[in-house]
Amino acid sequence: MPEVSIIIPIFNSEKHLKKCLGSIASQTFTDFEVLMIDDGSDDGTADICKNFAESDARFKYFYKQNGGVSSARNLGLKKTEGEYIAFIDSDDYIDSDYLYSLTKPLEECKYDIVQSGMKLIKNGTETKLAPENSTLSGQEYIAVILKRRLQIFLFQSPVAKLYRRDIISGNELCFDETVSISEDCLFNTELLNHNIKNVCFTDYCGYNYLQDNSTLTKRKADFSKVKQSSQVGIKTASIRNSLIEKYSLQSDPDILKGFSQAICIIYLSNAHLIETGEFTEEEKEQLYNIYFSKMDYPVLPSLNEYDGTDKKIIEASSEKNSDKIAKIYNLRQRKQKIKSLLHLR
Repeated sequence: MPEVSIIIPIFNSEKHLKKCLGSIASQTFTDFEVLMIDDGSDDGTADICKNFAESDARFKYFYKQNGGVSSARNLGLKKTEGEYIAFIDSDDYIDSDYLYSLTKPLEECKYDIVQSGMKLIKNGTETKLAPENSTLSGQEYIAVILKRRLQIFLFQSPVAKLYRRDIISGNELCFDETVSISEDCLFNTELLNHNIKNVCFTDYCGYNYLQDNSTLTKRKADFSKVKQSSQVGIKTASIRNSLIEKYSLQSDPDILKGFSQAICIIYLSNAHLIETGEFTEEEKEQLYNIYFSKMDYPVLPSLNEYDGTDKKIIEASSEKNSDKIAKIYNLRQRKQKIKSLLHLR
């Protein structure tokens, strides 16, 4: 039985796939299997995967009809044999000591999660995101997330992590296949509800995340996508609120601040998706009603961290006033047009 099962959801990734798989094949740590889940590709993806599978028995190729990244990851979860699970996106690649560095802490303790940092790469420029080296109990980890002390991208993404397989399979967790936006954030938030015992943070940054290259999630935010985004916001807010109640954290000011920050972000992101999308007024009202009917959480004290139109949008959202949000966006767009005209002159 391999120690680590690597799940790679793949869709039309021939441009970057050889580099991704090659970086895995060259790992200094060798006790792993690779589950290459082809989500209905119609380019050269299959040939690349099959070549790796033929030359290295650790690489296993699975083809499925196109169903989205969540369904691909879920198939991988069903096929895993390792004690730990790692996710890698097919556009990205890892340094040669990546698996060694993530499994090294397991020699002393069988952590439920090992969270590393990563390098964000855009136009040849690297930006490192890294947590501070530490070990946490499950409740301490939950507090860190609720306080938003871990960079949000590191928490939301399933990459740059090792998950102990038992905490996923033992709780029958999977990615929500009805959601194709923020599905990874929902997965990791739901995981907080399932008795995490311990977590290791390492500031090692051996995962290379290529920004703006995703072939799995680049799709237009249509009505269905925005509706899903609203539903994810509702679910994640509800889980965070239930955790605060479960652990009696209502008197912790840092917890309350982190929670209100999350609510402010949900309001801003959904307002942006709705107001910048090509929707009728009736469709906009439907989208607002989806999460206005469920979102009854405070935006203070974090509201005071915002100013200008962002602050006004959050206030209008907390008041459930979609007309006010639309007016703010119309005013913002007019100002932007005026600035553009002045710039051209």
